[in-house]
Amino acid sequence: MKGSSEACTCGHAKGGHFFWKRQKLWGPCKRCPFGKCRRFLLASEYHQPVPPPRTDILARVYPDPGRATVALLLDESTANVLVYAARALAAESEAHAREVRAVAAALPVGSYGRKNRERIAVRQERVAARCRAVEVNYRTAHEGVAS
Repeated sequence: MKGSSEACTCGHAKGGHFFWKRQKLWGPCKRCPFGKCRRFLLASEYHQPVPPPRTDILARVYPDPGRATVALLLDESTANVLVYAARALAAESEAHAREVRAVAAALPVGSYGRKNRERIAVRQERVAARCRAVEVNYRTAHEGVAS
């Protein structure tokens, strides 16, 4: 355990933060008046109750294996969150592609490292292009509905 090994008033050893040890979770002792020592938690102590499903969120997925497509039916708030995430992923992918290309430029022409980094940059640019397409198409569709 992290921390000192001296015993607390409840007899358990003091420790640090939550961590897994042999597939069991260590956590704060509920018997200790100070709550500063650690012991193995029972399953009922670290499992949180599952909240009931929300009925105000609409998120349905309709896959079409024949055309290799997926249709999403989303409420407006969920769609805004997904488009925001797509925009953030596109920006991150574009930045990563630029960084990888800069590193590749410093490597010898024809080397394995340079070829590998060029492939990584191309893959990141494809991801960014797909995310940007989602954003642009959503914005276009959303402006058409608002008009």
